[in-house]
Amino acid sequence: MFNPKKNIMEKELRKLSLWLKSADKYEFGYDSTYDGVLEERIAKSQEEVCHKIGEYIEEILDMKKENTKDCI
Repeated sequence: MFNPKKNIMEKELRKLSLWLKSADKYEFGYDSTYDGVLEERIAKSQEEVCHKIGEYIEEILDMKKENTKDCI
């Protein structure tokens, strides 16, 4: 059965997933002119975490309902 609220929520979560997967270190205030190696590594780490969370969201949305229940 079609549930419009669920469909809208899934679309919004897919947008969030895409946004997270496209994040880069410059979104976290990293500036190569002023920041050092430590700041770059921290920003890169934040970027990697965003990418991973985006992948997890996408993976969950792509799962079938039965598989989701088994994972909880």
